[in-house]
Order: sequence, then C-alpha cells, then structure tokens
Amino acid sequence: MKCYLIRHAIADTLPPGSEMKDFDRALTPQGRKRMERVSAGLTELGFAPQHIVTSPLTRARQTAVLLARRFTFAQLRVEPQLAPEGSFKRLVKAFNETVADEVALVGHQPDLGQLASWLLTGSRHDCQLPFKKGGVACLGLGDQMQPGRATLHWFLTPKQLRLIAKP
Repeated sequence: MKCYLIRHAIADTLPPGSEMKDFDRALTPQGRKRMERVSAGLTELGFAPQHIVTSPLTRARQTAVLLARRFTFAQLRVEPQLAPEGSFKRLVKAFNETVADEVALVGHQPDLGQLASWLLTGSRHDCQLPFKKGGVACLGLGDQMQPGRATLHWFLTPKQLRLIAKP
C-alpha cells in the first residue's frame, strides 16, 4: 500500500488581535494556484489514491478538495486525528480499516514530519521530514500502517512537483 503525506497549501496568516481562529484559516489565492500545479505534478508521477483523508482544519480541507477535483475517483473524508497534535495510534487504527492500494493524508507540520519519522523509524523524532506547504512524501507501508515499517519512496517539495507538471 502507498501512503502519500501531503502538507496543506499556503494559508492566510492570523493578523495580530484577530478574532479568527487558527482552525478557520483559509488558503490564499496563491496557495490554491500552486496546489493546482502540485496536483498536476502528482498526476505525472502516477498519483491515484482511492481515498483522500484530511485534517478537519479549513486549510487542509480546502487542499484536499483541490486534490479531489483532479482525482475525482478518490473518496474524500475528514479524520480528526490529522488535526495538530492528533493521536498517531488512533490514526493507524482508522487508516488500517481503510481498504485501498493508495491513500493520501492531508495535514500539518510538524505533525506530518513526525508521522513520517514514526512510520519510517518507530520514533517521532529520529527522521522528521521538513514538509513545505504543498510538499508531498510517498511511503510504502506493506499491508498495514505500522510504526517503523514504512519505506520512503520519494519526498518532493511543492516547487519540484510544480516543475514536474506538464505546461
């Protein structure tokens, strides 16, 4: 099974003294445009998830929707454990109940970097991947998601993915 870890695209910042909550920060127009090009790059790499699972935060959900528009065959669902500081053990339980060859998880930093480390080494801190906004890692998981059992297939920045996209 392949698992794609995807950091949300560029989002609005919280202005000082703002009433807006971090949960509600939306993607910027630039973030949307760049994520559309990242999606095109993913197409060139054969990205074909049956499920796109996202954090409930607005910026992650919007990123997942952009992916789902291009990859219309994928089922989109929200997973609370992908929110910042979610439980990896609960995420694994939910993930392993999903039957699919390819699944994309849309989330946040530093959690995605720690999740990648945990899946690759069994430790949250031994090999944290530095996801940029719109960055993607492709991991091979075997039959199930288990800590310390994953293989890193590739890890690309959003700029690299945009360059891979056909004009």
